[in-house]
Amino acid sequence: MQLITRNKLNKHLIQKRLSKFQNCYQIKNSLVFWSTLWQDLTDLPEKFKNSSSWLLTEKIIVNQLNNLSIGDEIELYFIDEQLVKEKHLVTLELRIIRQQEMVIKIQLILLAEESWNEFF
Repeated sequence: MQLITRNKLNKHLIQKRLSKFQNCYQIKNSLVFWSTLWQDLTDLPEKFKNSSSWLLTEKIIVNQLNNLSIGDEIELYFIDEQLVKEKHLVTLELRIIRQQEMVIKIQLILLAEESWNEFF
């Protein structure tokens, strides 16, 4: 597991994104929203976002059910990459941190056009 980036969360930006998410999908208080936050990471090149990487699966592990408020920072870890039929299957781990404790951990599997190994 290798740390790709660690960013402070902009609470205003997250609230705006959450509001759009809720309006678009008509879902309130959905854990699925948290798995989209990797798209907003500033240290991640655009070639890995949106049109070049599709989210296939997400496994969400919540450490503190009573405290799902927006965290202080977000960490993205690279776990693994496999080449399947000329596409890259990338496994990442997204962690939402609040007061130096992990609140939510999300394992993401993406189908990507670009190799994430080249990022390192």
